[in-house]
Amino acid sequence: MTTEEQAAAKTAAEAKKAAAKTAAEAKVDVVQAAKSHRQLTKEYLDKQEKVSVLLQLSTGEPIEETVTINDVKFVIPRGKRVSVPLDVATMIEDKMRAEGKLAQVSKEMMANMAKSENPDNQ
Repeated sequence: MTTEEQAAAKTAAEAKKAAAKTAAEAKVDVVQAAKSHRQLTKEYLDKQEKVSVLLQLSTGEPIEETVTINDVKFVIPRGKRVSVPLDVATMIEDKMRAEGKLAQVSKEMMANMAKSENPDNQ
């Protein structure tokens, strides 16, 4: 191997090593940014007004409700009054409202389907 070939091989090896280091550093930066984002969210939620919520404990329902905001998890037990940040309470309320609307739409759809299947009952 000539001196020029050795120099080229050394340069290529150094470039490969530098690229690997850069990729590793980028991965660390992404992980740190995610942790930082999670920490900022946690701090924001900790400073928020707390709201008391009580989720009804019903047969067939899970015993707790989980709300996650930017990797910050809140587990709210059903049947027990707890204080949560306002944004968490809002998410729970929105979910309950959406589920209620979905249940209402489903009942209407089933009634309409029953009517269309049994035209004599109209």
